[in-house]
Amino acid sequence: MGRESAGIACVVLFTLSTALRDVYLGAVFQAHSPFVVNLLAFGAATIVFGLWVLLRRRREIHLMLAAPGDLALACNATSLAWGCYFQALALLPPATVNTLHTGIGPLAVVAFMLLGMRVPTAKALSAPEMAAQAAVLAALAFIAGTVVADRPDLLWQQIGGLALALVSGILIAMHGVASRRLNERGISPAALMAVRFLPLLLVSAVALTWSPNTGHASPSVAEYAEIAVIVALLVTVPSFVLQVGTALGPLLTGRLIVAFGPLLVLALQILEGRLAFSGPGLVGTLFYALTAATAIVASELTRRDLGSFRLYVTLPRVR
Repeated sequence: MGRESAGIACVVLFTLSTALRDVYLGAVFQAHSPFVVNLLAFGAATIVFGLWVLLRRRREIHLMLAAPGDLALACNATSLAWGCYFQALALLPPATVNTLHTGIGPLAVVAFMLLGMRVPTAKALSAPEMAAQAAVLAALAFIAGTVVADRPDLLWQQIGGLALALVSGILIAMHGVASRRLNERGISPAALMAVRFLPLLLVSAVALTWSPNTGHASPSVAEYAEIAVIVALLVTVPSFVLQVGTALGPLLTGRLIVAFGPLLVLALQILEGRLAFSGPGLVGTLFYALTAATAIVASELTRRDLGSFRLYVTLPRVR
């Protein structure tokens, strides 16, 4: 298998594992406390990567301490993002949460640029790109409208879930910008994985200590182990394979595959059978995928090198 084929395979694996993650977690969070799952999943990932850094990358600890502002932003933003994302999964269907979280990220990066925030590798958007991003925003608004219209009896729960999903996407975009700046200092993704979840673990531990009765079922020891292993894999594997895929594969192909990821989440959600099929939800997800793909192609056509048709300037990845 060639490098580009391996890269495409990694991006496909990322999209599939992300879809499995969201559908699985959607069921888990409606049965168990998100705080418990946070400790199980992110605690395991923090220990594994923390040991790796202590044994093999100790120099990067000093590099991180030399950039306290970006480090604090990266850690707090990603912790809050995952906390919001997991809470949203307890309130809304996985496909809706995934679409809103994925779709708002690039729009948030554009907003950061307009507000004067330094975004590594990003440049001002052209008029076609802005139009395409406006279409993505319209698709997200359509999805939000279908969610509210579908269950007016749960209006405030639906609004809360929508807000959490959108906030999670904005925060993870903020984390992506801060992480890029830390990468420029020579700090590896593995080192960031060792510290990025510490605020979330602290908040979860305090929440469970303060109020251990969360109203959810208490998992057995076997369930604890199962949740810890599955969630840790479904959270860490997608991030790793996406990095490999973007390094090896064609950038345009990879971004287009990711754009259609919410459709895969919706398909798995339907196959799982736990939630009723929604026609407007399918239309909204398809609308988003098409507009997101259009925005990616517009970016490619605007910024491409005519000799190679490869994107040389792109907004930071936010997943």
